[in-house]
Amino acid sequence: YMEGPDPIPEGAPLIFVLHGYTSNAQLIRAYSGFSPLAEEEGFIAVFPQGTKDIFNIAHWNANLNQSNTDDHGFLVALAQYLQDEYGLSAECTYACGMSNGGFMSYSLACEHPDVFSAIGSVTGSMSTEDFGCTPQEVVPIVHLHGTEDNTVSYDNGVGYPAWGNASVPAIIDHWTGLMGTSTVEVTALPNLESNDLTSVDFLRYSGSPGGQEFHHYRGNGGGHDWFGVWGSQDVEATLVLWDFFSAQCAGEFTSVDAQHAPAP
Repeated sequence: YMEGPDPIPEGAPLIFVLHGYTSNAQLIRAYSGFSPLAEEEGFIAVFPQGTKDIFNIAHWNANLNQSNTDDHGFLVALAQYLQDEYGLSAECTYACGMSNGGFMSYSLACEHPDVFSAIGSVTGSMSTEDFGCTPQEVVPIVHLHGTEDNTVSYDNGVGYPAWGNASVPAIIDHWTGLMGTSTVEVTALPNLESNDLTSVDFLRYSGSPGGQEFHHYRGNGGGHDWFGVWGSQDVEATLVLWDFFSAQCAGEFTSVDAQHAPAP
């Protein structure tokens, strides 16, 4: 599924929205609200469909050892095809996703930072193989996660061997270390909906030499949810992702020079 304005503006941003494990492209397209936002804001949202793993479950192979599917190759080829076919921006191409889709987005940040200029994860983590990766370029990252997530634990990941047990704080430490961020600001977001028994803190890691930032929205008491649709209503995941990507596209969070400089 591909959604966006008609006609497509020349050089429009491209955002891949990757579904979770057991889920599908149609579902995340329906609940995320990315389609009307793409039409309104002038970007292209693409909802690819993952293939079946050895358990016959739709998945993204973020180095999970549950299939031989080359999802890295597939998503890179798809991005390049869409850029060429529709005149989309190669500099403003992004990946984000829910749960396993978040794992895959991190995997793309590890292996293909030349194609995906920033990534976002909602309730996702990093696989055992990906955690600790040292990519040639480090892209800006936004991560939303509930502290009471029972599927991908905030403190222990999934725990299943290849899925790994990387905590959200450990992931933040890894990437902010690679970025070389020097400051962190913590802001409590307005508690718009007291009935949902959650609150959200925004942690902004900045001050890196290359300008990259790591933004973390911590859903205190939040579960395995696409925030703003289920669970916490204090933050809308879809809007947060688009705001982050559009800011990066405008030259914030990475200087264009830093982003396209040859690797040292």
